[in-house]
Amino acid sequence: MNHVRTRPSSILCIVAFVSAAGISACGPAGEEDDDSVATEQESAAATSWPCYNPQPGHPTATEKASFIGNNIWAAQDAERRYGVPAAALLAMAANEGGYGFTRTSLYANNSFGWKYFGAESAGGRSAYTLACQPSWDVGNQYVAFKSIAEGILFVGRKLGSLPSYSADAKRYVADRRAGVDVVTAVNRFIDGIAEPYNYDPVKYRKTIKRHANDYMNPSDVRSSTTSLYQYSAAIAYSP
Repeated sequence: MNHVRTRPSSILCIVAFVSAAGISACGPAGEEDDDSVATEQESAAATSWPCYNPQPGHPTATEKASFIGNNIWAAQDAERRYGVPAAALLAMAANEGGYGFTRTSLYANNSFGWKYFGAESAGGRSAYTLACQPSWDVGNQYVAFKSIAEGILFVGRKLGSLPSYSADAKRYVADRRAGVDVVTAVNRFIDGIAEPYNYDPVKYRKTIKRHANDYMNPSDVRSSTTSLYQYSAAIAYSP
């Protein structure tokens, strides 16, 4: 997680991975102890696979497109339910979870590095332990989801309801209803959540906007075909 994360004293202590890529993928199937299997795999790959990075060799362009395509519906559902822009959620998941190829994405379907603070806050879900996490990074347990999409909906609900972020979600909805263009509205949301969400808000704002501009090749220039803003633009808001 070469990362962008809130400090341990933060209310959420969220992880955000520095620009990476990959496809949505589940952990090893058919094992009696998935966590131990994941730990063994992590140990074997430790020298060639830095703890917070995507799995070596990933993502390909096809995997990037698959990750976004498979999860558009979840991000848009989260926007409709919680007022958190789909474009931002997809950009955050792609960046922070390596398009599905970081360890937390592969083994826990957790593309946001959302930490585990107990069953109640995790909605009854279990925890995944990132065994390779260095000691300076406090808290190596993360919420385990059944799918990448479930994680997107979970984080959408959290960002739409937690005090640190809910005002930004409400402002986004108000902006859209007032006719503010979708790029401006989404970027205002990203700007608003960056400081409580990330310990390097200046860098985080830029990184997430670059992914929103072009998820295939993150850039300061907005793509006419692979921009994530289009998925929020497709959702209509009444005045």
